[in-house]
Amino acid sequence: MELLESCRAIAAAIGDAATGCGAPGPVQLGDVVVASNGTVYASASVGAAIYRLTPGAEALEVALASKELGSPQGLVVCETGKALLIADYPTGLH
Repeated sequence: MELLESCRAIAAAIGDAATGCGAPGPVQLGDVVVASNGTVYASASVGAAIYRLTPGAEALEVALASKELGSPQGLVVCETGKALLIADYPTGLH
């Protein structure tokens, strides 16, 4: 039950933060991963960007926007927490 509540809280925070994240248009967030420090990363396949919501933040920020990304689909935070792996549909792993 606690995991379910945590997932609901994360989804609500991302939904609320996405409305004021400063993106040039609507943001369609897809995959979500939570780092051990509580930072939430979410991919936006439309717009090809990775957004970040740090603990205590009130809005998402762009963590990565690159022309090298076509459609980020999956995210993994490395064990050390120092790297984020991004699976991009057309271009592979970054």
